[in-house]
Amino acid sequence: MKDTSIDVTQPETKRVKVSYTFKNKYDDVHYAINTAVKQKSGEKYPKIIHGDKPRKATPAFTLTPMTVFGSFLGRDGDLNIRTKNKDKARYVLKIGVGISKLLPASLKSYVTVEKQEACFDWVRSLGQEALEYASHDDEVWPELPKNDDFVERGNLAYMKTVVDDEKEHDVIVLQSRLDDYNGNSNEPRFWRKTKDGEYVQEKIDELTPGSIVVPRASFRLWGGDFSKDPLKKDFKWGASADLGRDIVIVWRAPKREYVDSDTDEDQEGGSTQAILDDVPYVEDW
Repeated sequence: MKDTSIDVTQPETKRVKVSYTFKNKYDDVHYAINTAVKQKSGEKYPKIIHGDKPRKATPAFTLTPMTVFGSFLGRDGDLNIRTKNKDKARYVLKIGVGISKLLPASLKSYVTVEKQEACFDWVRSLGQEALEYASHDDEVWPELPKNDDFVERGNLAYMKTVVDDEKEHDVIVLQSRLDDYNGNSNEPRFWRKTKDGEYVQEKIDELTPGSIVVPRASFRLWGGDFSKDPLKKDFKWGASADLGRDIVIVWRAPKREYVDSDTDEDQEGGSTQAILDDVPYVEDW
């Protein structure tokens, strides 16, 4: 089992060096689910914790290399695109299962459908496991109707379906606020691994669909009465997945509108080889 973390020694505003360390591979981390208490309200809720270090913060799991199906990862996230309210704006990354025909051969042993499916199923089952825990703890959300279908009726808010090339795809949606609760920026940091095994920061303007990335995710459970009408009840419960700030770029797909996947040539007559020449290394997987 690996001990892993992101090393940020000082606030970025002081222009100190920020580094990335590969840690907390999702299927290596020993985690547990217990009952936590909110300090202000006293509400009890299920929380995913480090199994060996229960006092540590909620673990951020490093996922396997997954395929990008869409994103809002620019400086302002989805602000002025899906909302004009900064408090509601989010950085968004949609990932799922699927390998581009253009993925270079050197990566095909590291990036596989089988590995992606295993990670995808684990992410889905983690939320279900936490809801199952809540269904058997009478102190957690006691007002909720914990019937036999409690887990099934729970909302895994991070599991969505998108349409791509007229086909439906199940995806994991990871999101984060533009700023953390202390007012510090959550703007994503992109990294790639060099031949020397070092992670170097990359400037990314656009993360094209079909690209392969290694994100980090943490999970939150929520439940209660969400009705705005005091005379009515609107009970809801479920789980959400937060996007970690550091994202490793394994491979950047060419822009789809210029690529013919059957010929591996772009529509302007040039080869995609120039895009593939500088392929990062992913021995961690």
